[in-house]
Amino acid sequence: MRTFDDGLIVSRWIKNQPVPPYYASLVKFQGKCDRLQHYEVRLPSTCINRSIFTPAGYGGEEGSEQVDQAYVMISYNFMTPVDEDNSAYYWFQHYNTDPDNEAVAKQLNQGAIAAFNEDREILEAVHVGMRDQLTPNINLGLDAGAVRFRELMKRSIAAEQKD
Repeated sequence: MRTFDDGLIVSRWIKNQPVPPYYASLVKFQGKCDRLQHYEVRLPSTCINRSIFTPAGYGGEEGSEQVDQAYVMISYNFMTPVDEDNSAYYWFQHYNTDPDNEAVAKQLNQGAIAAFNEDREILEAVHVGMRDQLTPNINLGLDAGAVRFRELMKRSIAAEQKD
């Protein structure tokens, strides 16, 4: 995890693994891959998700997205509070292959919407649990990025309310 005054990045390379089924028809190479999972959040409400898939053995270095067969997808996500319990959510994504293939665009958009709807159920339950908290949080190691971002957000809100 890398932290900044206005956000953080949590990322990792997963090396020499099969391409996940969702992406198998999108990558332009055969065999195993090196895969970057990159999650960046910036105050107040911007999230950038970046995935890079390279043939196994080519990932993990700066510029790996320049590998001829690399597949790169970047999603931008923006949330705006509406009230205490609701937010407006906006997103778009782009990728480096098949710019004129409407079937690929449709597949990716439908996949993003399906993933968001799965996540939304969990996030809404987390919101209720945090809002109506009865017990202390149990934060796991995998929660470090989210915990750190919440701390940054609380400090930002407190500073804004002082003014």
